[in-house]
Amino acid sequence: MFVRTKQQRNGKVSILIVENVRTAGNVCQKTLRHVATVLANEVDRFMELAEHIRAEMEVSRVQNLSCEPNSLKDMVMARLARPSRILRYWIKKILNI
Repeated sequence: MFVRTKQQRNGKVSILIVENVRTAGNVCQKTLRHVATVLANEVDRFMELAEHIRAEMEVSRVQNLSCEPNSLKDMVMARLARPSRILRYWIKKILNI
């Protein structure tokens, strides 16, 4: 899972969270979440926001795994312990609330 930017014809940039999926021997990118469509000068701020959203998605993915041992879940949760607080911070900073 990673963050990707895609240039549109109208000059705006789409920020996407995608993962590579192998289907019938071919690798293609599956869009998991469309974060935003922004102007070129706003890309850096929204890329940071997208990284935090990606981290939250990975934490929730690990929480939903039933076959993983608890020690692995604990390690991942400890590594990404505060993504929701950081996400709220970046939303407030970007929207100037």
